[in-house]
Amino acid sequence: MVQDFMNKVPLFLDSRSSEALLNVVVSILVIAFISHQVLSLFFVSSKKDDREILITKDVKPRRDRACGDDSSIADLHEHIFKEKEVLYHIPHMHEREMLRASQYFYEQMKMRRSCSPSAGNAQPWKFCIVVDDNRKAEIRSLIEADEKDNHVQRKGEGSEWVMGISQLQQTWRRPYLTDAPLLLVVCHEIFTSVEDKTVRLFHYNQISTAIAVGMLVSAIQYVGLSTVVTSPLNAGSRISRLLRRPDNECVMLLLPLGYASADALVPDFKRKPIESFTNIY
Repeated sequence: MVQDFMNKVPLFLDSRSSEALLNVVVSILVIAFISHQVLSLFFVSSKKDDREILITKDVKPRRDRACGDDSSIADLHEHIFKEKEVLYHIPHMHEREMLRASQYFYEQMKMRRSCSPSAGNAQPWKFCIVVDDNRKAEIRSLIEADEKDNHVQRKGEGSEWVMGISQLQQTWRRPYLTDAPLLLVVCHEIFTSVEDKTVRLFHYNQISTAIAVGMLVSAIQYVGLSTVVTSPLNAGSRISRLLRRPDNECVMLLLPLGYASADALVPDFKRKPIESFTNIY
């Protein structure tokens, strides 16, 4: 019996040794895996911090460059998508032809009795024609200051807003506001006075004015002139004060009006097919 026991002891020890060795190997592998993960996190965090430091150091030079007259949105952001530009061409009309075309357009639109429709026939629009060069320059300065604030400070570098409009414009400069001989400032009424009482307008005044602007843009194109529909952004109240408009009017849009330059370029946009925005029931 003793001999049998002595013969089984080595087998028992070998089995225990193999199990212990396996446990040691597994433990080493687990420790190695955990160490690898910890080191990976450390190095990734370190690289991220390095990138943030580089970006932080680069922000100020980019903003300084953004304040220049010739600065471009493309200089501030990477991976900018830009549309191909094509030469803008519109047939040139002489003054007599323009007057004849404008009269014909008016007669056609007048056949619907009210030209541009408005809710409740409120006709809440007001068109202010600016011809004075100094006032045009002041309006341009207000628009550009607010536009620059949008591009650099308020929206921030790399924002989706900047990326979205980069295909339409490369700078916040608006030279056409002063280059055009006429600048139409479109306003709409926000309240009116009835028997010395202030009554707020709820007749869809913005929609009515927008329809009028759409018809006006069509008329401008029809007579051979050009315009660029421009938003006043947050400068509307300052433009209104500059033009001494009453408190019941709000600046909605700006339309510089004149002939397009011979070398004018525009984005080569493709319009949606009519099937994509119409449904027949």
